[in-house]
Amino acid sequence: MPVYEWKCNNCELIFETVRTIARRNDPVECPECGSEEAERVMSEFGFVLVGDDFPSKNYRVGKQMLRRRAKVGRRADEKKKEEPGMKLVPNVDGERVDTWSEAKRLASDKGKKIEGYDKMIRKEKDQKKSLPANSH
Repeated sequence: MPVYEWKCNNCELIFETVRTIARRNDPVECPECGSEEAERVMSEFGFVLVGDDFPSKNYRVGKQMLRRRAKVGRRADEKKKEEPGMKLVPNVDGERVDTWSEAKRLASDKGKKIEGYDKMIRKEKDQKKSLPANSH
């Protein structure tokens, strides 16, 4: 089956595809940036023996999987940056206060359990210690 070499117009990556002659002009997606703006370029070698008995298949599939994992990893990182994470805020029965220490006092005054607040108080103090001095 023929191997076609492509150059992505978006990120300038040069990559190969194995496809039938009938599909040689079909659009192809860049494995790096996902753009479909790639154009076919002349390659030096044009055929690959494909099938389960040829080592090149394992190599090719391995490379494809590495590219796919990298692409999925980048998307996951972008998604984490875009999505605001859930953040616990100090409150008691929906009544918000400024610090977890105040929330513990308020919970105690209302007769609520206060054991869970100590962990949040420690975490809050640790975060304040790690901030630069001018951001307090």
